[in-house]
Amino acid sequence: MLFRSMQFDRFKTVRRLWLAIKNAATVNLIVYVDGVPRFTKTLPVNNPASGYLKTRIDLPSGLKGKMFRVELSSTVAFYPYWENSEIEVRDQNTEDGYRRVKFPPPQIM
Repeated sequence: MLFRSMQFDRFKTVRRLWLAIKNAATVNLIVYVDGVPRFTKTLPVNNPASGYLKTRIDLPSGLKGKMFRVELSSTVAFYPYWENSEIEVRDQNTEDGYRRVKFPPPQIM
């Protein structure tokens, strides 16, 4: 199981994910909003000969919060390219539109 979290200082509405991934088998995706699982999906096989493919994942409307967590799991090894993955968010109570924000890089300890 792999996951990536993003925390914001203001409430955001999330519209979709752009997930860069290479997987030889199906991958289970769970999106948590403020610690509550709000969306699940099974991603199909996405195994190009080289590199990765960026998959668009539309989320249901009304996902609002300050902390978003994307959790991926599979029975077979897979590789998410977090540095090329994005989440599309919009600030609450502003006139600005949606914008894409890159996921933070993996933490090395």
